[in-house]
Amino acid sequence: MDFAKLKTMLDARQPGHTLPQGFYLDPEIFEFDLTAIFGRSWIMAGFEAELPKPTSYLSFLIGRSPVLILRDRAGVLRAFHNICRHRGAQICPVGRGRVPRLMCPYHGWTYELDGRLIHSTRMQDDFDPSQHGLRPAHLETIAGTIYVCLADDPPPFAPFREHVQPLLAPHGLHEAKVVAETTLVEKANWKLVMENARECYHCAGR
Repeated sequence: MDFAKLKTMLDARQPGHTLPQGFYLDPEIFEFDLTAIFGRSWIMAGFEAELPKPTSYLSFLIGRSPVLILRDRAGVLRAFHNICRHRGAQICPVGRGRVPRLMCPYHGWTYELDGRLIHSTRMQDDFDPSQHGLRPAHLETIAGTIYVCLADDPPPFAPFREHVQPLLAPHGLHEAKVVAETTLVEKANWKLVMENARECYHCAGR
């Protein structure tokens, strides 16, 4: 990444105006976004209401990384990289559902809902299943919302929680239920979508 170019573009930004064009169209900046933002930041991943019962799962992408959130048999929320430790196949398809265990569709490696590898066939005698569980991801919740961070060493979550908790708590999202779902696929850079959603010309509605 050419950080000098990036700084020049940031310095040219006018408050209250759209970002310079390169932030939406430059492939190099997009790759930097995937690494520096989606790969290292806390990302809102869903709602606890989407995983209402033990064995519920939610599968999705953060950037290009397949991620899996599930509620284990004890009701504990867990997050994992949705990738089999054998050949890297994606375990659960994108979407929601319930599973008694996690089984890779490629060679049948099977994992318990706490991420432990519990079944693998025709491995050598010195193979240690305890060293081949699913890779965990960091997970936190605030008032019914779920956040995931893929970084090995995530940034502190407490300051964000302190700011957001009072804003979300009055809405009772931890008691919400999913009654309908709609999927929108926007053919645009993610920053443009976020900016459009936050544009206060749309706040009043019609």
